[in-house]
Amino acid sequence: MAQTPGIKTPIYTTLMCAWWHADALDEEDSTRVLREAFVNIMNSWEGALDRLAAAEKAAMKPRVRVRFGETRLELAIDALYNDCKKKGNEAVLAAVFAEGKAAETRPRGESQRKRTEDVLLPRLRALPASSPIRAEHLPAIEAALTSFVAAVEARRTAALATAHVQAEANLAREDLVSAFRSNLGAINERWPRSAALCDRFFFEFRARDSRDGGDDGGGGPTT
Repeated sequence: MAQTPGIKTPIYTTLMCAWWHADALDEEDSTRVLREAFVNIMNSWEGALDRLAAAEKAAMKPRVRVRFGETRLELAIDALYNDCKKKGNEAVLAAVFAEGKAAETRPRGESQRKRTEDVLLPRLRALPASSPIRAEHLPAIEAALTSFVAAVEARRTAALATAHVQAEANLAREDLVSAFRSNLGAINERWPRSAALCDRFFFEFRARDSRDGGDDGGGGPTT
């Protein structure tokens, strides 16, 4: 019996099913009336998939910048720590790295930003303005932090945009699944006594999981 894709059917398989069905509807006068509405829904989903791919591609650069920005911030903190160690400035080392270097570089993402803003920088700024350590490293760490915060915010904006497009694609896919099922019902009414005549309109595939959500009248056709 005819099988239609469900919400969890792989995207490529669903596309194959949609392309087949759209062309098959054009083969009979009695089903051609179903084609325009189906193609519009299919095109809507494909357009949403294209926008999702574009959004995911656009979101990659902000994600990369967060990774590199965080590394640059940690390297700036490392340079401060190493300078203190090299110059034997134990007082500054104890004041700025009271919990050790790892406490300032181990956090990730938002935690790294917060730790640097709330702990490390206030300690560094508390050093005398004449301190060579402060003069050399404070601007570098502030600049690295500013760049990192901007990258994190850009990543967040891109993630929200991607989530919005993903939601649109999910809704468009639900519409397509419903259209398949509606057309299956209409075609079964047209040829109620011939499964073979109905099956012509639907691409044969095998669901990878019984929970796939596709409508399978039995038999599990193969690709």
